[in-house]
Order: sequence, then C-alpha cells, then structure tokens
Amino acid sequence: MDTVTNYINNLFGADDVVVRRYNGNYNLDLENIGGLATAIYDNIESYTFNDQLSNFTETYCSKFVWQAYYLASGIDPLGKGYDYYDEVTFILPDEFMKSGNFRTIKTYNR
Repeated sequence: MDTVTNYINNLFGADDVVVRRYNGNYNLDLENIGGLATAIYDNIESYTFNDQLSNFTETYCSKFVWQAYYLASGIDPLGKGYDYYDEVTFILPDEFMKSGNFRTIKTYNR
C-alpha cells in the first residue's frame, strides 16, 4: 500500500491534492465503501473514459469513486440523480469539488 506522501510526490503536473469527504445525511458504512472500492479496483482492465456507470472493467478515477459510494449506499453521492444503469454519463472530478455533498477535510500542497 502506498502512502499519501508518496502518491502526491509521484503526481506529475498537479499542484495540490484535496481530500473530500461525503457529508450527506446518510449513515454510510465507510468500511463497506472501502471494500467495494477495492473490489472495483481489482476488476479494472483499463483506465479509460467509459460512459456506462455500471462498467467496472473500463473506468477512471472520479467514476470509480462514484461507483463505490453508490453501490454502498444506493444513492448518488453527487445528488444529481445519476443511476447505476445510466449510460452516456461521465462523472467528472470537478463535480466532487463543486458538490455541496462533500467537504474538504485536508489539502496536501506540493
């Protein structure tokens, strides 16, 4: 397992890493979300943009995070009404930054 410091030092072109946490009114099981994230990660075949939220083999960072939250809770963590079976939906990193459902808990400066 990598450390946050090593991860940040290995990023190219990034200025800061911002850690955001869901602050919705749902009692989320964070261990379940982490377990689902691990299971999804183990099924990734390629890191590519795929617009099907139910596709685990072709995924990218923000979709991967959305999938873990959604599958653990059954709710769209962004509050936009996205559904697991939606197609032609891209989850963009900026959506997590702009969402009122998440708050910044830590910023790591490079």
